[in-house]
Formats: sequence, structure tokens, C-alpha cells
Amino acid sequence: MRRIINHALRGGGVTPDEMLTYLKTKLLKQVQALQKEREVANNKINGLEKATAEQEEKVKTMKENGKIWREKIEELRNSAQQKHAELEQQKKDVEKKKQDILHVLKGFLNFVDSEKQPEAAIQIINMNAESYLSLPTSLQENVEVAKSAFRAAEKQPITFYKYGAQQRFIASTLLHQAPETIQQNKEIVLLAVQVDGCALEWAADALRGDVGVCTAAIENDWKAIKYVTNKDEYDSLLHKASENFFSEKKDLQELAKTAGKPLAEVWQVLYGFEAETERDAARDKIISLFSSYVYSSGQANANASPLIEILKGQWMDDRPLILAFPAALFEPLASGELKDDKAFVEKILEKEPLMLEHASGRIRQDREIVKNAVSKNFMALLHAHANMIYDMGKNPQSDDILQLALKRSATPERLSPYIKPFFEKFKTTPYVWEKLFQKFDTWYGTAVNIMKHWKPEDTEEWRNEWRNAAKAAVKASARALKHVGQKFQNDKEVVLAALDCEIWIGGFVNTGPWYEVVKYASEAMRSDKDVTDKAFEKWKAYYTSRTGDYNKGYRPQDYRDKTKQDFINKIENGKNRFSDCTLDKKKFDCENDSSLYAGVGCKWDESTGCSLK
Repeated sequence: MRRIINHALRGGGVTPDEMLTYLKTKLLKQVQALQKEREVANNKINGLEKATAEQEEKVKTMKENGKIWREKIEELRNSAQQKHAELEQQKKDVEKKKQDILHVLKGFLNFVDSEKQPEAAIQIINMNAESYLSLPTSLQENVEVAKSAFRAAEKQPITFYKYGAQQRFIASTLLHQAPETIQQNKEIVLLAVQVDGCALEWAADALRGDVGVCTAAIENDWKAIKYVTNKDEYDSLLHKASENFFSEKKDLQELAKTAGKPLAEVWQVLYGFEAETERDAARDKIISLFSSYVYSSGQANANASPLIEILKGQWMDDRPLILAFPAALFEPLASGELKDDKAFVEKILEKEPLMLEHASGRIRQDREIVKNAVSKNFMALLHAHANMIYDMGKNPQSDDILQLALKRSATPERLSPYIKPFFEKFKTTPYVWEKLFQKFDTWYGTAVNIMKHWKPEDTEEWRNEWRNAAKAAVKASARALKHVGQKFQNDKEVVLAALDCEIWIGGFVNTGPWYEVVKYASEAMRSDKDVTDKAFEKWKAYYTSRTGDYNKGYRPQDYRDKTKQDFINKIENGKNRFSDCTLDKKKFDCENDSSLYAGVGCKWDESTGCSLK
């Protein structure tokens, strides 16, 4: 500074007083600037201190509330534990009193006359059926005493079954540990299986083959079929078990597994037939069974595969059965000859048009049949013969079947699962995609998803053929510009069409087609006057037409005087979709990004803002 002053004084023209005045003025300005910066800094510090104090107050309040709730929860937990302990103690007291009484009564048996001991034992058993197992063998073998035990068992059905480590009905436990003479007594075993059908497991071998006993056991529990040893009457008993089984379950494989028999053997018993006169009755039963193996769409579920393999035996080409479940049974049960039967295939397609896929090649080239199928479901067009699709591509504008399919494809969501195969079928027919994209002008996701399957070629001929389809795609969704390839990203007609898109990503987010064009168009197109003019008009029109009520500090009138240069400056400065929002709105959008900008995640940072910026 001293060197600069000496140089100015030696050069002449500047007096010391003038220099002093100049320096004072300059220093004063610097001081004023520093004071302003200090005021701004103080304001920020005050604001931060205020915000910190408010936040600390909120945290304090939350901690106090949390403490109150923790105390309440702890109080409730202690109360519940106390009540639980009281209930457990009551159970123990009751059980102890019961055991004390039983102990006294059992001791009393030693002083009772031998003729009256059974009567006393029955009185003890009526209090607790399991006390039967503690009686002397002589009393356990007494028929009347044993009967009373199984009658008492019905009143207390559940206990812990020691030998199987699972809960079972007490009747199974009693019969398992009863003397052999009791296990061989038909009358007592009948009482046991009427309480628990699976008690049949512990009956004598002769009684496990007795029709009356086995029937009573199966009526109580269909799972008792696995303990039946009667081979002569097994089929009728299996029928009886299946009736009870299907009232609870629906999967025939579970019945076969429980019975310990192969599925094919169980099937033959329940649904097999020998004489043709029995076919109709068997078919009715199969239709009733198979209805539980298909979805509401008619497609078979995963459990149906073993049954379908069995059906291929006696039921190949059975027309009534196939017509009952066309979506599930036409392909596996119809022979090549039946799939070439026009009259039968027409009946199938009347119920399920997509079964055209499994018809013979001759049928799939029949324009009348294909047209009828397409009229019911436009996706049936996918299954037309390749020769027919090739012919459609030659003159798509006048092909009545193709036009019907495009007319029927009113809902893009129905096309979404079939995008890839549909594209493979019609990848050489741009007209089809042009018309489909025109239908998707309100369905952003489908257009983008389809475009992901594009493999743009570099030939001029290919670009000329597909230009209209590409224009329709980006008009349906400007985001599709990302997938059209570099040649179309540098095509002025396509880029201008993208600016005609009326879809706003996320609905109310401050972005529009201009943002997609800036992001995905080529460098040349981003600098093109026509493109920037149209982008600016869309940008300005969007903001000046908004009410501004949803956004803090946002006023439409602020954009009425904006110039194209303002818009270009925002682009050049790398402003993203949050550029025209206040800080609060930016943060709100960022924190709620999953609902605003599908497929892109971001996080908010107080110092740097949105991670997408």
C-alpha cells in the first residue's frame, strides 16, 4: 500500500490530501461491507441458535414423553407378569389339591374290599382320566374301569403325549399304555377311536383290520387311514377318508402322503374306472377335485403337475374334461390331432383365446380363427403363425386383424407383461408401435419400458422407418428419449416431439419434458434454436399457469417476465428439477422422493442439499 501511495504522489496530479480522502473513503466502504457481513453472520448465528434451542426443546419434550410412556409400559408389564404368576400359582394349587385327593383315594383302595375296588377306581378316574394309568394292573384290565377311563378322556381331550413329543388326545395315551387285553377289546377300542380316531394306532392288529372300528376311527379323523390294515376293504375306507379329508383340505397329494400310498394308487382308488359307463361319473368327480388346483385365471397351480401327469393316462383327448379347464388342460391333454380340430379349437378359444398358442400351425394360420381370438383378447395376436405376422407387416395399415388388435389394446397395463415377446414379433413393423405409443400418451411407464428393448440400427433406411414410432414414444413419455439411441437423440423431429409430452413425472414435481430433453438430447439439439425456443416456451407456460398455492414463496407472476436467457442460464448452471423451489420445498420433495420420482433415490443434506443436484 505504501509503495502504491509513493508512486501516485511522485507521478503528480494527486495531492496527499486527495489521496488521504480516497483511502478514507475506500476503507469506510470496506468497513461498511464487513459490518454488513457481520450483521448477516450474526443473523445466521441467531437463527441457528434459535433453531437449535427449538430443536433442543423438542428433543427434551420427546424425552419426557418417552420417559412417561416407558414408565407406563413398565407398569403394565409388571402388572401382567404379576397376574400371570398368580394364575400359575392357582393352577399349581389346584393340581396339588387334586393329586393329594387322588393319593388319598389310591391309598384308600388298599383298605377297600376287593369286590368294591373297581367302583372306587371308577370314582377316582372320573376326577382325572389319566389316574387310570396309576392303577394296579388288575384294575386296569377290568373292562368297566377301562371304559370309564375312555369316557372320562372325552371330557379332557388334550394332553402332552410323552412318546411322540407332541400333543395328542388323551385317549391315544391311555390305549397306548393300557394292558394288551384292553387293546384287544373291541368295545373299548371303539370308545377310544370315537374320542380320537388316531388312537387306532395302538389297537390290536386284528382290530386295526376291523371294518367297524376303522370306519369309526376315520369318521372321527381322516388321518386314521394310515393305521388301517384291512386290505380287502381298504378302497372303501379310503373313499370314506377322502370325504372327510376334502371337507378340510384340497390337495390330494397330502391325502396320499398321510395314507402312506403312492399318489397314482390313491388316484386309481378314488377316480379310476374300468368300464366306459363309469367315465362320466369319474369325470364329474375329477372336475370337482381339479377346480381347487386352478387359479381364477384358469391356469393350473404348481400342485397340479402330478395330477396332470396321471390324467395323461386314461384322460387324453377327453373333450368335456379339457373344455372344463382349457387354460390348464388343453396343452397337456390334447393330442396333435385334437389340436388340429377346428371345431374343437374354436370352443377352446371361446373360453380362453390365448390357448391359440398351443393350436396346430394350420389353425394358427386360419385368419377367421385368429380374428375371433384377437377380438376377445388382443394378446392372442402374439400366437398367430409367423407367416401371418410376416404378411401383416407388409401392409399393416390395411390388415383387418392387426387393426382389430390395435383397437382392442386399450389398456397399456395389459400389454406390460408381454412387452418383450410382442416386440420380438413386431420388431420389423414400426407402424404397430407408432399406434401403440399413441395410446400410451397417459401411461408413462409402459412407453419407457418398451423403449428399453430397442436396438437402434445405424442405417438411414431403418431410422426413416422408425422415426414416427420414436416420435410417438417420446411424445407419450419424454423419458423414452433416453432409450431411442444416439441417432434419434440427434434427430430434430424426435426431440421436438419429446417437448410435446404432457406427462409430468410425479404429478406435481417442478419438472417437465424440457428437463428430459436437456438431459438426454444430443449436444447439437440442446444448442438448436428451435429446440431451445420450444423448451423455453413450455417451461415458461408451465410456471405462469400454476396457482403457486402448493409451494412456499412461489409466485407465477415472477415468471411472466422471464427471458429465454434466464432459461438457458438455468440449464447452463446445471439446475435440476428443484431449481425453482424454495429450500423447504426442495427438502420436502427430496425426503419424499420415492413417491415423486419413480426409480431414483436421493438423500437430503443440510449443507449440500439434494444428492441428485
